[in-house]
Amino acid sequence: MRGSRMRQLIILIGISGSGKSTIAKEQEKVKQNTKRISSDELRLQLYGTLSEGNQHNARVFEIMNKTVFKELEEKDAIVYYDATNLSRKRRAHLYQEAKRRFTDVKVICQVVFCNPELAKLRQTYRIGDEAVPNDVIERQFMNLQVPRVSVDCDDIVLSGECWFDKGEVIAHRVRLTLRALVYYATDAFKPLLKLNYAPHESKWHTESIDVHILAVNNTAVQRYEAKDTSSFLAAAFHDLGKGYVKNRGINFGTSHYLTHEAVGAQILLNAIHCFGDLLELDKEECLEAVERVYQHMIAHQIRNGNWSEKTIKKWQVKHDISDELLINLLKFAEIDALCSIPVKEEGPA
Repeated sequence: MRGSRMRQLIILIGISGSGKSTIAKEQEKVKQNTKRISSDELRLQLYGTLSEGNQHNARVFEIMNKTVFKELEEKDAIVYYDATNLSRKRRAHLYQEAKRRFTDVKVICQVVFCNPELAKLRQTYRIGDEAVPNDVIERQFMNLQVPRVSVDCDDIVLSGECWFDKGEVIAHRVRLTLRALVYYATDAFKPLLKLNYAPHESKWHTESIDVHILAVNNTAVQRYEAKDTSSFLAAAFHDLGKGYVKNRGINFGTSHYLTHEAVGAQILLNAIHCFGDLLELDKEECLEAVERVYQHMIAHQIRNGNWSEKTIKKWQVKHDISDELLINLLKFAEIDALCSIPVKEEGPA
């Protein structure tokens, strides 16, 4: 019956070639009052080509947002916001504006997972400037920021590829080592995880990436309470993005691992998508584990005294970080630092 549903704004999140548009188009066909608003189609409509449209993103998204809010004026409208939507900050702005305009709107972030190598392959079937370059696909994957309920949405839906074989997984916290996760990963995703079998080549770590992850896992097992599965998940996944971001994109030619926390959080979110029902955690606990991975580098900044108390409070409010979660982040940062072996600085001769 018309008018019986809430307005819904569904923000699709995914790298180019992940299948976001396909999902939205299918829903547009089968669901009444469903509309897809596409950034790419707007670029073509306004500027004739995607390459030219990409030079005017501010204008494109200004018009896109106006169109979305216009469609949401229909009481039971379902609107798909079809763009990569990688930035949590940009999604949060859209979320806040939607809630300001419509008291009954439900905003859903739908993550569409895709192995970046598959996304690259799909670009070979696209023509002209519709094909996204490989380095752009890689940067998108490195910069996809996981959603957070009450920050950029009211609910999170997970879809797309599974990077782990649920039929093979024995979801026990002690078994979720890098070696186990490589074993459980699909054949297509194994190579990405295996990139973590590599030296850090950083002044902060003389140990290799895989050795560090294992040490954090083992220390977490010793320190955390037996039922604290969220903490074990954070320990297992926190640095799984390092192998991929190493010497790639913004990190090329450096010893930095910028955005590795975003990739690690994305991998954990996918694992929840694949076998989350075996973890004996409710959805809120699973998402808190994801947030611990996503925020763990900021916890180091706080622990090292680089942030003032006022700055910490602002960050907590902005990202809906409770005092309890902050405490857990700081506990984890302590373990993470304990398991790092920095290069010894030579003293004076």
